[in-house]
Parts: sequence; structure tokens; C-alpha cells
Amino acid sequence: MSTEATAFLGALFGDKPDSLHLLIWTLQDKRSAWFKDVGKAAAYAVAQAAQKDVYVGVALSPADFGPGARCPAVKVAGMVGLWADVDILSPHHKKRNLPPDERAALALLDSLGLAPTLVVHSGHGVQAWWLFKEPWLFEDEAEREAGATLAQRWGYTMKAKAAARGWDVDSTFDLARVLRVPGTVNRKGDPVPVRILQQADVRYNPSDFEPYLPEEVPGAGQRVRLPSKTVGASITLNPNATPPFDKWEALLEIEPKVRLTWERKRKEFQDQSASSYDFALANYAVMAGWTDQEIVDLLIASRRKHGDDLKLRPDYYERTIAKVRESLRRAEAEELLADTLHAVEKEQ
Repeated sequence: MSTEATAFLGALFGDKPDSLHLLIWTLQDKRSAWFKDVGKAAAYAVAQAAQKDVYVGVALSPADFGPGARCPAVKVAGMVGLWADVDILSPHHKKRNLPPDERAALALLDSLGLAPTLVVHSGHGVQAWWLFKEPWLFEDEAEREAGATLAQRWGYTMKAKAAARGWDVDSTFDLARVLRVPGTVNRKGDPVPVRILQQADVRYNPSDFEPYLPEEVPGAGQRVRLPSKTVGASITLNPNATPPFDKWEALLEIEPKVRLTWERKRKEFQDQSASSYDFALANYAVMAGWTDQEIVDLLIASRRKHGDDLKLRPDYYERTIAKVRESLRRAEAEELLADTLHAVEKEQ
């Protein structure tokens, strides 16, 4: 067994309550495995690494949600710390405004003001963990929201520091996030080992981060007005959003392609971007009469499920919903015109 995987998972979850689960997730089959025992989780991670990219959930789960699901952010039972994921400029990343090398990425982490407990080389970037002195176990929804907000604000602190250097950092601070496990392999391109770069004997209380955080988190959890004429109400951009359960279940039952779209298994959509799937999901939701807020929640949940940038900017969702509505209006107009012409031809 990889001693790195064992040491890493032990550092994160060694003090967790026995009743709570941690998630090991594999990329190639998008399969979740749930463990109460940290040693068994490490052994499984190393075994899977022989053929797959292996990740660990950042938060604690109250239950085993099965092989096809992650713990929804709204049900997370607790946090073991804060985290950051910094991509490094390489052919394996589409973005070009990234830190140019490992040294620059580590300098960015240093600029946050609090030393990470662990820094992991993910293969084509660095991932950092600021572990708590003890797991933060959520007693109620208010505490869970407080934990999610802390993670958001820390993430935006990182993004602000990166932007000052002309770089971008993905929004990876949602509670359903998964990050790579040291002692495994990154198979994006030629296989590269995932390894621990730095480890420090330092841990924090959640309150220790407060002096380093921005006063406001732009876009996240705030009421913002989308400027398009097609969006007439204020929208909440919540990284932990979920679609309305009853409407979602009904939509899945009515149209089988919705589930394939949600799972990103549409054969005709091969190699399509996340934005293409956003458009398709929004199209179904608009036709079903969902509100703009419900559509935004659906798209954020979809992006979170597949590990994409949540795009917590009102303009992105405004444009997507506007394009869908315009497309449907155009299709309705064309159908009406065709019906009218057909009626005229019958009269003649």
C-alpha cells in the first residue's frame, strides 16, 4: 500500500467520527466508494490507481450514497479543513492565464498568509489543504451554510490573489468537491504521479481564517439582478444549489433524454463543452415551465456534479437562459408560420 495515500487520508480523516463516511471517487467510471475506515479507503485508493484517476471528497458524509452518486452539498455532515486547487500552465489545461510553473503556484499559496498543512502536486498543478485542529461537525443547516460560506470566501481570496498576478484559479470550493489522492496517478496525458510536496505541523480553527478573508463573496449566495429582459427576477447564485426535487423527478420521467443529458451520456453530444449541456438542460427546464431561479439551480448542480467551474457570475446564466428562450420563441414562430401556410394552401 502507498504510504503517501495512507498518510494523506489519515491526516485528513484520522479524527473523524466512526459513524461518518469519506468518499473515494474514480474518474474513468465515475464511481463512488464509501468508507468509514480510513485504512480501507487508502487501500482501495491505491488498488484503483493501477488503472484509474483517484480522488477523495473534501467533506464528510452522513451516509453511503451508493456507487453512482456523491454526497449532496446540502447533506454534508462536516469539514476537515479548507482546500485550494491551482492549475499550472501546460498543454493539459485549456486556460492560458495560469501560473507558469510549480514555483509560481507555491508562491500564490504563500500569498494567502496562512501556511497550508499539506501541499499536493496533482500532476499538472498543486492542491493545498489547511486542516482544522478537529473536524467541524455540522449540528444544523445554519452551521453547514457557515462552513460552505467559509470555503467560498477562502476560494475567492485565492482567486483575488491570482487575479492580481494576471492568473485565474477555478472555483473549486463547493462542499461536494473531490481532489486527487497522493500515491495515485494523474492520467491526463502521460501518467504522472500524484505526490505530497509539503507537509507542515500546523492546523487551524475555522475562525483563524477570518482576518484573511474578503468582506464579500462576489456572486456567491447574494441576491443579484440579471440584466436581460428575459430575466425579470433576482437570482441567487448558490454553489450548493439543487434543482426542485418534484419538478426534477417529473422531468426525468417525462423525457428520457434528460437523464442522459444530466449524466452527459448523449452520444450526439460527444466532446461537447459543459456549456452545451447547460443549454440542453435549460431547454428542457424552460419548456417545462421552470422559473429562472430553478433553471439556474439546475445548471449549477450539473456543473458541480461533473467538477466544472460553477461560473458564479450572473451574466453567464443570463445569457444561457436568454439564448434558450430566444431559440424556443424562434421555433414556435417557425411552427406557427408553417401551420399558417398549410392552412392557406388548404383554402386554395
